[in-house]
Amino acid sequence: MNYEKVYEGRGRPSAKTPFRRVRKTTLSLTYERCEAEIEAFQAVAGWRLYVTNASGERLSLEQAVFSYREQWQPERGFHRFKRGRLPALPIYFQDDQKIRGLMCLLTIALQVFTLMEFVVRSELAAQGQSLAGLYEGNPKRTTQRPTAERLLAAFREITLYF
Repeated sequence: MNYEKVYEGRGRPSAKTPFRRVRKTTLSLTYERCEAEIEAFQAVAGWRLYVTNASGERLSLEQAVFSYREQWQPERGFHRFKRGRLPALPIYFQDDQKIRGLMCLLTIALQVFTLMEFVVRSELAAQGQSLAGLYEGNPKRTTQRPTAERLLAAFREITLYF
């Protein structure tokens, strides 16, 4: 443990300049690598854990992995309900039937969004093409996986008269 004088104020200190004593401490650390623990961690690193309530007879391991591998897709739908284009915001209905009806309509809209993306993406992949003009500020940028929001935004300026 060492002590050092630290002078107050700016400039070069004189004999009358006030100071304070600061304690400087040096710490040391000793460690050992637990190779067995490191190897055990590396053995499972990169693995995904799938949890389901389906029985092994009803859903095999291969079927479970195939079903749950694209887990981000349902989560994306929930995000659309929370903050996206289909927000299920707090609306104060007095009647439970109206709440159920609104959620039914939002669920149908979510299914339409998902179906629209699926059809457009699969057709683009089948034809080996990509779409341009969906990104504001970058009209030449192309994509083979457009979102429903970007597709609908491309039709925003179109007016239909009938």
